[in-house]
Parts: sequence; C-alpha cells; structure tokens
Amino acid sequence: MLKYIQYQTSEDFFEQYSHFVSSPLVICPNPQKADEARSRFERVGASLDCLTISKFMQDQIGELLDEETLGLRKNKSALTLFLGAIWKKLKGETNYMEFVQAFNIFTELRSYSVETSVIEGVLELYDDSLAEIIIVFQKVMTDLDIIDEHGAYNLLTQRIREGDLPVDHNLPEEVLLYGFETMTASQLDLLKILSTRTKIGLLIHEHLLETSTTMDWVGWLKTDLVESVPALKREPSPVKAFEYSPGFLAHSLPREHDVVILGAKKNQYHYIQEIPYAFQYKQSVDLFSHAFKTVWRELEEYTGPIERLKNYLIEKISEFSTSQKYFEIKVCLVILNKLSEWEEISDENQSLGHFDLKIIRDASELDLPRLNKFDPNGEGVIRDLSQTEGLTQKKVALVIGSQYQRLKFSDHNYTDSIEAYLAAIGPLRRSDFEFNLYLAKLKELITLNQVDLFIEQGLLKSEKQWKRLLDHFDFDAKPVTLNLKSKTSYYEPEVRVTPLERVSSSRLQVYTDCPKKYYFSYIEKLEPRIHLKEHLDSMELGQIQHKIIEVYLSNYKEFDEAAYLKTLNETLESFLEKKNQVQIEGIMVETRAYTQKIISALLEISKDLQLKIEFERDFNFQGEKLQYIGSVDCFGTGTLLDLVLDFKRSGFSFSSQTNILEFEKNQLWFYLSRLKDLGLIVGEKPIVFGYIDLSDLSNSLLFSNDKEVLSLVTGHLGGSRTKVIEDLASYLNDYRELEDNLLDELIAQKAFPPSPRDTKVCDFCFLNATCSRGGLNG
Repeated sequence: MLKYIQYQTSEDFFEQYSHFVSSPLVICPNPQKADEARSRFERVGASLDCLTISKFMQDQIGELLDEETLGLRKNKSALTLFLGAIWKKLKGETNYMEFVQAFNIFTELRSYSVETSVIEGVLELYDDSLAEIIIVFQKVMTDLDIIDEHGAYNLLTQRIREGDLPVDHNLPEEVLLYGFETMTASQLDLLKILSTRTKIGLLIHEHLLETSTTMDWVGWLKTDLVESVPALKREPSPVKAFEYSPGFLAHSLPREHDVVILGAKKNQYHYIQEIPYAFQYKQSVDLFSHAFKTVWRELEEYTGPIERLKNYLIEKISEFSTSQKYFEIKVCLVILNKLSEWEEISDENQSLGHFDLKIIRDASELDLPRLNKFDPNGEGVIRDLSQTEGLTQKKVALVIGSQYQRLKFSDHNYTDSIEAYLAAIGPLRRSDFEFNLYLAKLKELITLNQVDLFIEQGLLKSEKQWKRLLDHFDFDAKPVTLNLKSKTSYYEPEVRVTPLERVSSSRLQVYTDCPKKYYFSYIEKLEPRIHLKEHLDSMELGQIQHKIIEVYLSNYKEFDEAAYLKTLNETLESFLEKKNQVQIEGIMVETRAYTQKIISALLEISKDLQLKIEFERDFNFQGEKLQYIGSVDCFGTGTLLDLVLDFKRSGFSFSSQTNILEFEKNQLWFYLSRLKDLGLIVGEKPIVFGYIDLSDLSNSLLFSNDKEVLSLVTGHLGGSRTKVIEDLASYLNDYRELEDNLLDELIAQKAFPPSPRDTKVCDFCFLNATCSRGGLNG
C-alpha cells in the first residue's frame, strides 16, 4: 500500500504522527535528512530507525543478491574509467568533452531505464555518432552484467517482483519517506514494488502535492490514497524585512537570532565565515582540493609510459612524507590506485596521453574523501535552504545576497521529441516543481517561526526567482542604518594627467559614474581583477557563452542538436585546455542553459524577419575629437528592421529602464550613435535594441521605435520586457549633446574628484574602503 501524507507544516505531522504511522522505518535521501528526522521524532518521544535510501538499498541488496552479482557493481569513479577505456578504444585520442557529454547522457538515460531497447529508442532522437557510442556503452554493460547505481535499483526491483524471498528476509512492515525532493524513475519503480509487500507513506507538503503534474516524480507514484494531517491552530508572526548594503552583511546582522539561514541551496564554508558571531554549523569541506591541485599541476602535461608516472608518484610520496604533507600523500595514493585500475582495463592503457590523464584526474577526484567540518560552539545555528524544516518557535534571520550562488530552479534541456519520449517512461525535472518546493519550505518556515529577511539592496531587481518567491509574502523592507566609524586617512596620490586619445562605452560610463574611479581605473590602472589560472571566472564564462553563440550562428542556419553539441564541446575544450577545472559538468549545464535558447531564438528571428546577423561588429574609427572604439555583440540588418543586442549573463546590470532612458547607462546609446556615424543605421528605419539576459530570455530588456516590429522580435524571446520610443531620433540627439559635454569635461579634467552620480555607485566600487567620499549607504 502506498499513500501520501500531506500537511500544511511538517510540525503538524510530528505532533500527531501516531495517527498516521505506528513504528515505521524512516527512509531519507541523505544523512542530513536522516539526522533531522531522527531528532524530530525524538522530540515527540519516538525512537525510530532513520536510514538513508542508500543504506536501505545496501542492506536489501546484501540480503537478496548473491556475492558474485555484488562483485559486478561499479561506482561512478570505476564507471568513468571503464567507459573511458571503451571510448579510447573506439574513438582514440578525441575531444574529451565529447566523452563527458556521452557519459552524462548515458547515465541520465539509465536513470529512466536500463533496458537496451528503451535506450536505443530514445537514442534515435540524438546525433548518430553520439548514439552509436552510447549504445556500445549500454551493450557492454549488459553483456558483462556490470551494475551501476541504476542497475542495482533495477535488480532489486526484479528480485522483489519475482517473489520467493528468503524466509529470514528483513523487509520492514511499514516505511515512511521523509525529506525527498526528487526521485529517479528507477527509485520510483522500486517503491511501487515495495508498496505491494509493505505499507509506504510519503510525507509531502500539500502545496507541492496540489501543484505537481504527471511529469513530476510525485505524480508518477500515481496513488489516490491521500491522508491529510489536520492543521493545528497557530498564529504566524509578521515578516520583517531589512535591506543591507552590498558587502556589509556583517555590520547589518544583529546578534538576536536563534538561527541564520543563508540564501543558498547548499552552504559553502566561506559563506559561513561571513557571519560575525559564534554559531553552530556542520559543513562539508573539500580538504583535499588544494593538495590535489598541487599534485596534479605536476602531472597534467605528462605523456608516456604509465609505469614511469607511477614511479614518479612513489618518489613524490617519499618527498611529501619527509615534509609531512599528508594530504598530498593521500592524493598520490588515490591517483596511483586509479592508474593501476586504468592499466588493468586494457593493454592499450600502458601508454598515457592527454585523454587518459583527464580520465584519471576525474576518477581520482571522485574517490577523494569528503569530510564535514562541525563547530558545536555558539548558541545559534547556521543553516542553508535545504535545512529549513524542523525549526519551530525560533527567531530566524533569512539572508538573501549576491555573495551566494544564484538561486536557480533546475529544468531539463531536452528537445521536444526527447522530452515526449522520456516523459512516457519516467519523471522529468521541471523548474516550476522545484519553485513550488522552495515556496512550500518558505511557507512552513514563516508559519512556524519569527522570520526576519535581510535582503541585499537592489538584489530583487535581478534575482527573478527570489522575487517570485517573496512576492507570496507581505512585507516592507527597511534600510539598515550602519553606524560605522568615519575614515580619517585616505589614499590620495598626486594626480597626473595623460592626454585622452580614444574612448569606449565602458570608459565613458566609468567617468559618468565617478571621475575618481575613472582616474584609478584608466590612468593609474589600479582596478584589480584576479585571474585564476585553474578556474573560470564570470568574465571567462561570458566569453565562452558569447563564442558558442557566435560560432554556431556563423555556421548554421537551422538548429541541429548534434551540431550544437559539437560547437559547445569544441569551444569548451579550447577554453579549458589550460585549466584544471574540476566542475566541468556544472559548466556544461550552465553553458547549455545560457546558449541553446538564444541560439534557437536568433535563428528564428533571422529566418522570419530576413535578417543578416553579425557578431562582435566593431566600430573603431577616428572621430572629430578622438578615436571611438568598441564592438556590438550582435548586429542584424534587413529590409524590415535593424537589430542591436548586447548579451548579459544576468539582468543585474540592466535592471532599470529608467537608468537607460535617462542616459545614466550609456552603452546602448553609445552603440547606436557610433553605428549611425558609420551609416550602418539610418533615418527612421525600425530598429530593435537592448539587452539579452542569457539566464532568462523573458527577463531581457528591449527598446524600439516601432511597436509592431518590437512585438515580432520579442515574440521569439518569451515575452521580454519592452519599451517603445517613438521619438528615438530626439533621444539620440539628446544623448549626443550629453556625450559631447562629457567628453569636453573629460578632456579638460585635471582633478578627478570623488563625485559619484549616485551613492549606489560606491557600493560596487573597488575604492569603497579607501575613498574620501565613503559611499556607505545609511
């Protein structure tokens, strides 16, 4: 029997749990949730076994499968080596990113089904060369009876379905599922079979159950048996909200809260360090990261016999032992183990190339120990968004800031045909489902606790998902007043003047923002930019995404999945060639999400509106006063209209129409003026110009002098924000006059005073801490 147990708050269930379950085995998705469930039951006087689903699986498999079968199991690290060797055998030293792509697709398809016929069916919708190698992966796994995580679920499901279980088989009489946010098709199949032999209850928030569809994992369980937990009478406290200046959370957060929840799906150690008080926390930390980079830096360019590399690592272990570098010793031992495994798979692996090394690197990283750092000191607790349940009658601070990883809700990236195929055999990831999951979490948190929101100033203009969530609650945000000691000593070097020979949009914008910031940025050239040799920063990610869009649209007229993946893989490979980037999969997911939709949209716009599109269209030329330099990300020309677009990775930098229409942000006007100077845009011809938000096309901001043309373009972009400027020529003339005055002032400038156009400019200025202007809000 399978039933939903729906609640308005999970606390209602725990206070009345005996009405719905007796003494169930509680199964949770991870150790954190198992600890949470155990603690919550203990608070209401119940002592129940709480296991992770992984431990439950391990116990069941140990009882029901023989040792020979168990010996065929491979974890992700071993599977990476095994499939990498097959790839090398069939493909040779080819693009490593193509292997990563094939590996990810293969493992994802197996989460739906491990049956060869099913996988072959969906692969008919993929590129032939990609499908061919994935089918080989599948057939080799099947022929050799190799068992991955999904295969283990399938075997256990089949064994229980067959019946004739051992007399001493320990299957619990009752199971309660707690804390699950997602499930794969293979996990759901196992649950359905288990429900024929034991009672299973799924604990779920009523809002999530009401808003789920048959495409979600909740809907896939397909049970009509729903028990509702009566809502106990509670009087929620009103939500208070405060806005703090960027970078000044530590000065804005009072020491009066029992719990601080940081607005990230998963905390990172440096997030916690920003909190200025002694709080308890438990945080996973990658203690071996630095040691791994140190060791691997010496290995990444190696080619040659595997035995020579193993001897080198043995020598390094001796050196590290002398210098007591124990983390480095552990890393070397893990790599040595992976080299031995790689060598045993095939005789062709005796000699190592760059492809081999990348396989060894990824497999080794997967086998490094993962540890938790726990600080039991302090009266309060720090948590993240995954740990909001279980809090009741607490004073809670929920911190929402740009210092945390941007809140995104996962969605699949399948084509329509692949989506239709997979939706028939298993649940899909949907961003709306995850949004409702987090909305349910917030509703419970606010119902059971006194919650204070601490929101970074201006954040909700660019963080669309946070705004969507918070729109469901009533509050008025008040600015936090900072009582900081005034500065008495500032860096004031003697001003030197250099002749102005050329100007760009960004250069003029910095001067508009603040003359002193301009001086240090362009004359003293002191503005810092940390270049990380082993990681990609946000600027490099933007360059990659721009390049993928440019390369694809310069070579193809229609969207083709295979051509797109080839472009994505080759571009990433060229950028990552000299990088020791450890999160390749995450970069691929973001890059695909940020480029695929805009590529499809621009292809449709180009075709439907008969536009010729160019990328990085430069307009370097000598003007009357000085040289103008710059380039437009995307410039399209046609008989019906012209198109001028600038790509942004988020909407943060163009959140306000007013800033653009009042020329506080000059980039678009600077571009239009230069294109007009060159005769590339003329007269009253319709033109659409603006910013494209690659993370969310519907958040793009577009302007035009023609309403109908603007509607045609935005129709392909999911309903972007728009503004019709009928008197565009007048706006351009006004901008020209403003620009001329600014350039005259800049050319004649001798002092470069600290006079920002707005105090908000100071919030993001690298001179903030040393400038006599200060610029601290409040």
